Amino acid sequence: MEAFRIDQIRKAPIFGALDEDTIHFLLSSAKDVCLKDQEFLFKEGDPGDWVYLIFRGVISIVKSSAGKNHVEMIRFGRGDVIGEMSVFDMCPRSASAQSQGASLLLSWQYSDFLTLYERNLEQFAILQMNIGREISRRLRRMDDQMSRLIAKQASIVE
Repeated sequence: MEAFRIDQIRKAPIFGALDEDTIHFLLSSAKDVCLKDQEFLFKEGDPGDWVYLIFRGVISIVKSSAGKNHVEMIRFGRGDVIGEMSVFDMCPRSASAQSQGASLLLSWQYSDFLTLYERNLEQFAILQMNIGREISRRLRRMDDQMSRLIAKQASIVE
């Protein structure tokens, strides 16, 4: 089971290029999180002090609309990392995360990353750069989706 967990950590883009010692440190500090169907992992506005690697299941990222309805923005599955944005920018959660079916995640608290900073600054810097890259990739995807939506809306109006 440990070899499988190490493999899953290595495959996640934010953990790319990390050395063996760092991967083992991350595995040793990871905590399991089990969610039931429709259970919230975190809610919009919560403190953002945990990062999660989806080990099994699907997690929807949802935003409130006018404080009422939840609008699904995107779904993530096995091997995806979520929650990294709030740890990176140290702001409250910008959306909620809700399980779609039973899910198992590995989690790391912000303090685990601070310990990595103290242990190995170079590895911490790689991790931070990887998080920045992942956020940038997601922003590009959202930009593409928004531009298609705007173009579709404009064609309906014409």
